[in-house]
Amino acid sequence: MAIFPLSKKEAEKSGIEYSSITNKSAQFPTLLREMRNSVGLSQSELAKIIGVTKSTIGLYETGGNVPDVKTISKMADYYEVSTDYLLCRSPEKYYSPDDKDKIISIRDQATDNQRFELWLHNQGIAARGDVDLQTLREIFNVMDTDDK
Repeated sequence: MAIFPLSKKEAEKSGIEYSSITNKSAQFPTLLREMRNSVGLSQSELAKIIGVTKSTIGLYETGGNVPDVKTISKMADYYEVSTDYLLCRSPEKYYSPDDKDKIISIRDQATDNQRFELWLHNQGIAARGDVDLQTLREIFNVMDTDDK
């Protein structure tokens, strides 16, 4: 099984028949789908958290495209795993406890809006019309200030 999906051009150069089914079953898009599903996120929710569109997440998960380095870094930070794990280069989610602390430190540097979106998700609160986001943001800001 391939780790990464092949583009039509790569398949042609390699003399391999291009197949979207093979691309979807490659390790990398499979891991991305499994990780998102394991935390109960929809493609739309993950897209908002990492700053891409829902269709982009769909392309990543079906092997139609691969994320750039910045997006891979954001995903690794969100899922609290190493980039090597995310890229199917290591079976270990972290190299050491120190690496996990570094990842959490980077995540803590995220913008207020990103932290608020993550907090909403972790609380099981969807951004719906019937939810007073201003009040929730005020609560989050008090809690976030207490954590620092």
